[in-house]
Amino acid sequence: MQSEQGASAANTLQAAIAHLKAGRFSEAEHGLRAVLLQTPSQPDALHGLGVIALRTGHYRDALELFDRALGEAPGLAAAHVNRGNALKALRRFADAVSAYRSAIALQADLFSAWNNIGEALQAEGEIDAAVEALEKAVELSPQAAEAHVNLGNLYKEQGRIEDSLNAYERALAIDPYFREAFSNKLAALKVAPGYSGKDVFREHRRFSAWFETVSKDYQPAANNPDPERRLCIGYVSPDCHSAVPAFIRPVLRMHDVTRIEVFCYFNNPQPPEADPLIRQRVQSRVMAGLSDEQVAAQIRADGVDILVDIAGHTGKNRLLVFAAKPAPVQITWLDYLCTTGLDAMDYRITDAVTDPPGETETLHSEALLRVAPSQWCYLPDAGAPPVAPLPALVNGFITFGSFNNYSKITDATLALWASILDRDQKARLVVGGVALGVARSRVMERMGSAASRVNFLPRQSVMDYRSAIGSVDIALDPLRFSGATTTLDALWQGIPVLTCPGGLSASRSSASLLAAAGLQGWVANSQSEYVEIALS
Repeated sequence: MQSEQGASAANTLQAAIAHLKAGRFSEAEHGLRAVLLQTPSQPDALHGLGVIALRTGHYRDALELFDRALGEAPGLAAAHVNRGNALKALRRFADAVSAYRSAIALQADLFSAWNNIGEALQAEGEIDAAVEALEKAVELSPQAAEAHVNLGNLYKEQGRIEDSLNAYERALAIDPYFREAFSNKLAALKVAPGYSGKDVFREHRRFSAWFETVSKDYQPAANNPDPERRLCIGYVSPDCHSAVPAFIRPVLRMHDVTRIEVFCYFNNPQPPEADPLIRQRVQSRVMAGLSDEQVAAQIRADGVDILVDIAGHTGKNRLLVFAAKPAPVQITWLDYLCTTGLDAMDYRITDAVTDPPGETETLHSEALLRVAPSQWCYLPDAGAPPVAPLPALVNGFITFGSFNNYSKITDATLALWASILDRDQKARLVVGGVALGVARSRVMERMGSAASRVNFLPRQSVMDYRSAIGSVDIALDPLRFSGATTTLDALWQGIPVLTCPGGLSASRSSASLLAAAGLQGWVANSQSEYVEIALS
């Protein structure tokens, strides 16, 4: 009888694991809990429940379950990996690295450990070590498309844009329908030299041809046409990361709850909203663990009239939700500054500086909605430090600075900055957020004889970052992919920003902001004028 019960439990566990692998979480959870009723300390069942909790965004529950599983079976390498994944989701990156290393110590050729440790090392600022880990993962499993994508992301952090694009292409060669690989490739094209606006648009339209489902699976909206009812607006974001709230909160605060119902769809649960005005106006939905089709069905059930994408092709986006056309009107705005390429995306919110009338319509699948004076809605951090005195008054020289994402700092940008420092032999340059190793070495090599006057700052907390902005006199905007959040942060801290817009919409966000602020004199019409403005 005992052996029959054991065999039954083993069969139940096996079936539950099969359900888990197939993504049938409800069936898997039912089976795993049945196993634990018979054997409360069964490590594989505990691990399986942890995986379900992890994939549905319940990270602390997942961590507890993985700890219990490892308490019973310390040699369960997969549990160490998933424990690292839970810690990474909780932003405990150093602990996550330790968990992955425990897995590697148990099984040196465990692909998942090498693949996942890279992101945790990246978050800790150890970019070169992360690259080495991902190159090891690719070596262990050359056909793992995900590892090539992760490696491509890290190459971009080192400033190796062509290597990054090649990694995404390798991922797509392995899995032509790997949506994330294609989106990451499209995002990288905005900083890659040699790609015109037409080239970038063509690649975005290829994304639509490969992935868009609107023509196949479109379900006409069943929204109530009553003009007296409240309009329903939905916002879709991968997650509410540090930059997004400064732009989206002013919008949410202005929605009149008597006229507008608001839903926000996030990949993962978000911290409770502190602003009572927003908390009263917004209903949140979590997309973690749901397919794009399930999210689209939820949006239809919520009766959303206007669905707003605020991510574009940035990381962990849910653009394929929009591809199913779950809302009658769909708009992209804010975080991407380029076309999505989707037929199902009706509009893109922009302005007349970012997209001058008659110049970029043919580079968009969406109709352009231009707002005046600028598309940006910025709410400064209430805890921002006061404007600092001009550093040059004490230093006796000008300190230029850049706090933009490192992937935006192209070779052409560095050549321009080098020419400024070559012309002004007393000037200094501060560059924030550049990782030790390959990334910094690249900057030093490109700066040539001016390298000795370049100082680097590590990634910093928000407050330290804002204080660091006050240590420079003039912020230098990168070429091809302009700043937005960093430009606004600099202006708020009293620092002028020098920009040189180009042919892409993404190159003109700073120009848009400066024009709206009445600072057109900081917008250069050419690279030579950029240098002359900096020197003057």
